[in-house]
Amino acid sequence: MSAMIGVVQADRVHLLADAAVFPPGSDRLKAVAEKILRVPDVNAVFTARGAGESFGAFMAACSAVGAPDFDSFVDRLPAVLEIYDAAMQPFLRQPTELLIAGWSTRRGAPMLLYRAMHDLLPGATAGEVYEVACFTTGDVGDMPADLATFTVADGVAAMEKARRAPAASLGTQIGGFVMHAIVSAEGPPVYHVPHRWPDVIGERLKLQGA
Repeated sequence: MSAMIGVVQADRVHLLADAAVFPPGSDRLKAVAEKILRVPDVNAVFTARGAGESFGAFMAACSAVGAPDFDSFVDRLPAVLEIYDAAMQPFLRQPTELLIAGWSTRRGAPMLLYRAMHDLLPGATAGEVYEVACFTTGDVGDMPADLATFTVADGVAAMEKARRAPAASLGTQIGGFVMHAIVSAEGPPVYHVPHRWPDVIGERLKLQGA
């Protein structure tokens, strides 16, 4: 599966995701794509992993419900997820997750929300939305014990480690580039690409030095 990392700090929330896209059942790179998208009309972004259809389905659900700001979006999230779940029913063969990062004016603080459509993560119930301080695809031990010290370089290093980790079936599916977004009170979200891998469309990912 793809990689996604979220970290909450006092004045911002970070979201990172890789860019690799694979056909189902294949270990050859089909495409690279930006996997962090802005939630329509609000100071928030999201990413997903699992079924690629998740991105369009979530964007469509957000647009259908509508929200003038992030706090209203959170209040209306159950309605958004009802539409999203209906659209995703044909694609549930792939374990799919959402990670949403936004700025709450009501709290004067950032928020990070995690939701899975599966029960593979210990302690998490399928369909429930959890507010978390940190989420990482890899080992949580790869994140600083004090999240206030987290840097983008920590996130890139954690993705590199996860990319090289032994996989159960098709091998690593983390690649292309790392996309990073910051959401803060200053809004709108700020994006950049802190790392690129030398991966080639149509080939297996290149693990240099592995």
